[in-house]
Amino acid sequence: MTDYQPGDVIFAHANHDFIGRAIQFAEWVRWRHGSKWNHAAIIVDVAPGKVQIVQAESEGVTCKWFDSPEDISPNGIVEVVPCPAQDRKKAVEFAKAQVSDPYGFVTIASIALSIIAPWFLTVRVPGTWVCSALVGECLRAGGWIHDWPDVYMVSPAQLYAAVQSH
Repeated sequence: MTDYQPGDVIFAHANHDFIGRAIQFAEWVRWRHGSKWNHAAIIVDVAPGKVQIVQAESEGVTCKWFDSPEDISPNGIVEVVPCPAQDRKKAVEFAKAQVSDPYGFVTIASIALSIIAPWFLTVRVPGTWVCSALVGECLRAGGWIHDWPDVYMVSPAQLYAAVQSH
């Protein structure tokens, strides 16, 4: 296993996940191609041979131990990116504080619609998370600031591009 650190960001491409496929479909409708990335998560702890990951899933924000970051997307593609935030500890603390919050189903539908029709009204329910907004806010809590029009409407592909350009 590679040397991962708390605060590192995981980007995944999963073919079996309904939510990820909905984002890819909306991207295809708008741009005639879907992004490689349809999920984001953050590593919050590391132990020998294990990583603890916080992510927004359909069951809500979870914190689970895995043997490897690749385990969040079986048969998918996974890339781990070093944390761009100045303060990894604050990013991780923020992530852990969100555990058990509900998933943002209304937000994900709004993101998909806004990809297809950018002029469409954006809607979300306060106190809920989608994966990329959760990770974006974790990084912001750690001091990484990106000029998003609305971090809660950022797709995993947009977050990946921003982290890569950092």
